[in-house]
Amino acid sequence: MSGNKAQLAVLERLRALELEQARVERNALDLAVARKRERLEATQVEIARAQGVLRDRVASVAGMSAEALRQNTDYLGWQGQIGAEQEAALTCARQLAEEARLDVLKKHGQLHAIGRLRERRRREAAVEIGRVVQGTLDEQGLLRAWSRI
Repeated sequence: MSGNKAQLAVLERLRALELEQARVERNALDLAVARKRERLEATQVEIARAQGVLRDRVASVAGMSAEALRQNTDYLGWQGQIGAEQEAALTCARQLAEEARLDVLKKHGQLHAIGRLRERRRREAAVEIGRVVQGTLDEQGLLRAWSRI
């Protein structure tokens, strides 16, 4: 019985460590998502700024040369491509973070199940001890009863 108790304690400790590791990994992924989101937002701000500059130059009295317009359009296309890549990376990072969140929930459930098992076995052991004590008391009662006869 004590071997099972020790094995259960070791298993519970292992699951607790796995849960802690999963939480650390989830936090790291959440930070990565936040960084990627910030980079994407900065790129979107830069695109909006560049579009505003381009609009202002095209609308100005001086106008804009065809070469400058092409360069600005190329720059906006490049920034748009970077933004699309960042969006894809953010989507991937969000998926990984969600998988990590689900892993944390799974590991928490496993740890909770081990705790319930440990508690159930503790109650069963207490009942068994009670039975043994009651059996001993019954035997003592019988011996006393026989000794009076």
